[in-house]
Amino acid sequence: MEDILKQILSEISSMKQEMGSMKEQVNENTQILKALEHKVDVIKAEQENMKHDVAEIKGDIKAIRSDVSNLNESQASLIEMYGEYEVFIRTLRRKAL
Repeated sequence: MEDILKQILSEISSMKQEMGSMKEQVNENTQILKALEHKVDVIKAEQENMKHDVAEIKGDIKAIRSDVSNLNESQASLIEMYGEYEVFIRTLRRKAL
């Protein structure tokens, strides 16, 4: 009977050691998990910032397109005016002869 008790105590001692190493591993895993969760939060924040940046860039592109369209219209008007002035100048030159 005494041998059985010694065996049981030996097994309990062995189990305690195993549990100690398991606790260490669980603690290590917990720290890794916390670090990964923090990294995910950082990435989410960066992604949100990029979404805002992209939205701002889209707005800038729309404004630039509008400005280019206005410039194209102004250029077309100037070309038309230039053509009219060329005709007027030619007409004046013919009358001067």
